[in-house]
Amino acid sequence: MPDTKKLARFLVSPSSDGGDPHIVIELEDGFRLTFTASFARVEDMADVLDDILDAAIPGDVSDPDHMPAFLQKGRSQV
Repeated sequence: MPDTKKLARFLVSPSSDGGDPHIVIELEDGFRLTFTASFARVEDMADVLDDILDAAIPGDVSDPDHMPAFLQKGRSQV
């Protein structure tokens, strides 16, 4: 799929005012989306990412095109 973009990074950082954390999603092409979410939503998103990793077919991680989209190339699944 030529329109598919791979996730390069997913960051959660605390708010400077002690409010809800900021979530930053960055794609490999440099596009960046930043938004604020409650701690409960951040935990929900982390659970979904864990489920995706658990469902990934183990095998040849040397082929980055067959790794889950949110893993950085060069990083192993652990």
